[in-house]
Amino acid sequence: MSTDPTIRRRVACVLSLVVSLSLYADTSLRPVELVPPTETDSRIAKGVVRLLEGAHLGRHKVDETMSRRMHRLFLDSWDPGKRFYLQSDIDEFAKYETEHAAAIRQGKFDAAYEMFRRFRDRLSERVKWVNELSSAAHDFSKPESLSLDPKSINYAKNEDEARERWRVQVKYELAVLRVNGVKDSEGQERIRKRYRNLLRYMAQVDKEELIERYIDALTSSYDPHTSYMSPRSLDQFNIDIRSSLEGVGALLGQDDGVTIIREIVPGGVIARDGRLKVGDKILAVGEGENGEMVDIEGLRISQVVRLVRGKAGTKVRLEVESGSTKERFVVTLTRARIELEDRKAKGDVIEIETHGKKSKVGVLTLPSFYASDPREGGERRGATVDCRRILGDFRRQNVDAVVLDLRNNGGGLLNEAVQICGLFIDSGPVVQVKDFQGNVRVHRDTSLGTAWDGPLVVVVNKLSASASEIVAGVIQDYRRGIVIGDSSTHGKGSVQQILELAEQMPQLFTSDTNAGALKITLQMFYRVNGDSTQLRGVRSDIVLPSATDREQFSEARMDFALPFDRIPPANYVPVDQVSDELIARLKQQSETRRQSNPDFQRYAQKIAKRLEIAERKTLTFTEESLRQQKKEIGTEDDDEANENELPQRKKEEKFGSEPYTREVLSLAVDLSRERVK
Repeated sequence: MSTDPTIRRRVACVLSLVVSLSLYADTSLRPVELVPPTETDSRIAKGVVRLLEGAHLGRHKVDETMSRRMHRLFLDSWDPGKRFYLQSDIDEFAKYETEHAAAIRQGKFDAAYEMFRRFRDRLSERVKWVNELSSAAHDFSKPESLSLDPKSINYAKNEDEARERWRVQVKYELAVLRVNGVKDSEGQERIRKRYRNLLRYMAQVDKEELIERYIDALTSSYDPHTSYMSPRSLDQFNIDIRSSLEGVGALLGQDDGVTIIREIVPGGVIARDGRLKVGDKILAVGEGENGEMVDIEGLRISQVVRLVRGKAGTKVRLEVESGSTKERFVVTLTRARIELEDRKAKGDVIEIETHGKKSKVGVLTLPSFYASDPREGGERRGATVDCRRILGDFRRQNVDAVVLDLRNNGGGLLNEAVQICGLFIDSGPVVQVKDFQGNVRVHRDTSLGTAWDGPLVVVVNKLSASASEIVAGVIQDYRRGIVIGDSSTHGKGSVQQILELAEQMPQLFTSDTNAGALKITLQMFYRVNGDSTQLRGVRSDIVLPSATDREQFSEARMDFALPFDRIPPANYVPVDQVSDELIARLKQQSETRRQSNPDFQRYAQKIAKRLEIAERKTLTFTEESLRQQKKEIGTEDDDEANENELPQRKKEEKFGSEPYTREVLSLAVDLSRERVK
């Protein structure tokens, strides 16, 4: 999902091209032409305004208040760290602060174009500075201070102040690379490439993305989860929610404008074909057997992805340079539906020995609440079906307890969450939903029986949100199991619906128009005990130290988050498989075990140090202080990230291979033995 935008006039764009002519000698760094908005774009803006005012939970008008919010969000979307714009730019843009509402009602985007063009101008200037500063002599023994909290600083007053901030920023990045063992010459090139990639990325922002971001600045003024999705973003959203796509099965990344195969999806077209390997470069893409080969060097990764993806059964030709032999060749592939297995539920049975006795724990990892699109036909697929199958396998292997891992699960389909709750409780209410008129609807598990009725542990963190919080809340409210992890989950208690603009606004669009969609907050959901999960989330029964347990990751820290409230509880009957006394005993056993475990103590000390550093408003550093910090907490190699076709799958450690998850397994075993007593 995109964030929010704003844009500048054509004169400023010309000035930036003059200032950074040397940068744009690389044609992939030259900005794409921002063509004027179309009549369809204007109608999209008008349609979004009507839906926001008529359907959003808050029923707030698009007025001056929303205009002011929109203004700040749009600026922040381009320059959240206040490193590019000058205060003079902000002063100049102040004339728009109360005018966005009227402009977007009329379908006008002049302010957006002006503010973005100015940002792109400043970016090209800053990248020129980076090229100079990265090669300059730096005294890494001299302390420097770097601001880590954009809200506590102002924009630079002038070019001199801005350049000084960039000097410190570049010095810090160089120091981090030195600490990580990178030679100075290589570190300088890495930093230049990092910002060159940012310049290339922003140079390829087109009209569709700019307008999407501008409209999204308005929608985000209502709440953090209401957003406009352009046709491109809507396609990606559908892929995420279905956990499948139609393409060739490659995770693509970029290195200095060159598209590279980062990973091959098991079972996908490329994996079955066998000719392409990780590290191969894609140079050109052609549609069908005879379509023109399009040179993709310098194209944004999202543009490359659109060329490679296509309807299942159609063909695509790729011109490739082998990453190992440098040989160039063309392959023709037939696109197919690719199942994204890394986004689906996974099960693993882990044997653990405590007090001389072996136990089996089934770990069910659920990354999201997904389902196939019923309009596609075929066999019904989804998170509930997969979880039921995995739990059946756990039963056949006679596990002693189950761990449901919902860490980093940001939610998904509400219906899947309701059905997954039904795998662990016999029947009854699961979640309550309230609309803007105060009407409450209760969603119930109506399927008798369970897929697992034994000892259950749910693991959460601050990134467990929405549907994850429904499941964790049900397990806690029914006293069905224990919730372990961060102090609380994320705190997203709102319900969104996808409204495709062409369907909702036939008076504005023809039936064949793809105008994107509005993901809009229509309702709030509540636990069966009557509490909203909004802002507060679900509080863990047992808290374990974790790097994600930061308020920065919670809903409460997001702009314009909706408030917490309560409604009457639903009529539900707890199963009382756990009690306060049992939780207290488990907590004490865990604390005793952790205190006596040197590995966990070292882990906890590192986490405490990381959290302390994360809360700092400023960082005073030298190369030596950064070395000491790395020794205390460890530091990952600081390198540029790639925007991928799909998120790269990180090589995850096996559950139970490090102190945190070993303690989760131990708690699951403790719970199973308490249940046996």
